[in-house]
Amino acid sequence: MKYFFTFVSKRNFFTLIVIFLALSLFDYLNAEIKYKKIDTTISAPLLNQSQMYYLDMNDDGTAEYFFNHGNQMGNLVCEIYSSPPSYTNEILVENNIPSMLDFGESIYENSVEWLNTYNGMSTIALYFQGNWPGATDKYVAIRFKINNAYHYGWIGMEIPSDSTYIRIKDCAYEDNPNGLISAGVKETGINDEESNYYKFVYTGNKLFINSPTNNNNIVIVYNINGNLLLSDKVNKLEQYIDFENFKNGIYIVILKNDNKIIDCTVIIR
Repeated sequence: MKYFFTFVSKRNFFTLIVIFLALSLFDYLNAEIKYKKIDTTISAPLLNQSQMYYLDMNDDGTAEYFFNHGNQMGNLVCEIYSSPPSYTNEILVENNIPSMLDFGESIYENSVEWLNTYNGMSTIALYFQGNWPGATDKYVAIRFKINNAYHYGWIGMEIPSDSTYIRIKDCAYEDNPNGLISAGVKETGINDEESNYYKFVYTGNKLFINSPTNNNNIVIVYNINGNLLLSDKVNKLEQYIDFENFKNGIYIVILKNDNKIIDCTVIIR
């Protein structure tokens, strides 16, 4: 979610108001991703034993979530809890089980359903049984509050088919409140899984689009009023949109792949 500004219109009062509104929109669309590598494995193979891992998403000294791997009467359980006793640390679930997200799936306010799991140590745990075992490249969607505002993020997980351990790979969240984030994305515009990247570069009134694949990519352009100006397939690994003949104004450009937002740019001309 990068942005580039070129001011060529008169800086009258109305223009300044429009720019201010555009910057506010930009703050919403272009939050910076805070990424952290973890790569920690917990396992409790002994009968009636357990091992826990506490995760501090934003390094403020307080864990927002904790994980438990336990051997309860010979049954291996893999659990995630909200922590501490706060009803603002939540997890995206389906039928009370953490939703399994694939790389690139969007995480935001209207994702369904958000659930806080804290109600004591032994109740309302979210069990991965029946859903997570065998998942290797999946993500748990989370949201927690900083200064009374929600921040959305993800946790990379791995649990083998026999449930013998939980591996917490990494995590990330958007540093601006209420900003959309994509599961597994570590840096805006970067697909680190295969060292490929999606990127916008705006120069000389041209917006260049770099993409690791030309399959199912669609570029969409709106004006500040929300009117759709362009919707077209990206049929080359690198192509550009020429803004030379566009009127001076504010434009929002979105790159989508299979209905997932990959990149977003606000352009002021």
